[in-house]
Amino acid sequence: MKKFNLIIVGLLLLSLARGQTVSPELISSCGDSFSNAGYQLDWSLGECVIITHSAGGYVLTQGFHQTN
Repeated sequence: MKKFNLIIVGLLLLSLARGQTVSPELISSCGDSFSNAGYQLDWSLGECVIITHSAGGYVLTQGFHQTN
């Protein structure tokens, strides 16, 4: 019976656990955003490798700096 109560308490505690929510934000020491005639350039200091792939209307961006 003691083991059963321990399992129930453990399940109740697990139901209270919540995952971390990550908003698309970047805190960097330096960066800027420029736009002109349909082009946009965003940059931030500290990212050594970023790349963006797009196909069929979908965009996949690797790196920390991602615009909304």
